[in-house]
Amino acid sequence: DLATAQGLFSEIENVRGAFASRDSETVILAPPDLRGPLARFLAQFFPNIHVICHREVSQRVQIVSLGQLSLVNKSTAEQLAA
Repeated sequence: DLATAQGLFSEIENVRGAFASRDSETVILAPPDLRGPLARFLAQFFPNIHVICHREVSQRVQIVSLGQLSLVNKSTAEQLAA
């Protein structure tokens, strides 16, 4: 839905700032079943973001997390906690 997409875009913009401050390309590590659909969806709006899954990362690569994306907005989280 629109609200979920807008929330995701907002979170991506925040995370992109962390990557930019490190002079790095933005990479999202996604679960294997979401990798393809998420990559196709985001490519329409963020063509320079790479979406990969853990299977595509060499064991020799050190992953540094600069943020975490969530599809749960604050109101949904509050409803789930109640």
